[in-house]
Amino acid sequence: MPYAAIMVNVEDDEASSGRIKLAAHLSVRLRCALIGVAARMPRPASLSDGDVVGGEAQYPIDAIDNWLGQQENSFREIASPIQQKIEWRSATDFPVDFVATQARAADLVVIAHRHVRDDPYHSLNPGAALLKMGRPVLTVPPGVESMEAQRIAILGSVPN
Repeated sequence: MPYAAIMVNVEDDEASSGRIKLAAHLSVRLRCALIGVAARMPRPASLSDGDVVGGEAQYPIDAIDNWLGQQENSFREIASPIQQKIEWRSATDFPVDFVATQARAADLVVIAHRHVRDDPYHSLNPGAALLKMGRPVLTVPPGVESMEAQRIAILGSVPN
């Protein structure tokens, strides 16, 4: 089955460049496009008991737009020398929700093996993403930039 696109989640962790390189090399190998994605949501101001209060968010939209721009630049800088067919998608949204929605455009989604940080406003939770995406997912541990697999078995349950 030919692949049309591989999607990679980009965050500001030390392993993000490795994920991008792995996804870019894999997309070249499979002759498909590479889509980079990132999202971040402003955290609302809150009281100590967790009630949301009106007023300014703790992380302003300008800072989020700046962060998303930095992630796009990083993605393009790392992926462009490897893969020419690249695309970038980003939004001010919860990372899990945005990546799950965007995953509809991909045949395979590459994400971090673990939480970059335990923060649903700023980081993709791999477990939650896996359950929401409905796509094959490759989780990449820190320090991995390439994959030499010649054959891959996908295990799962078969519907009755």
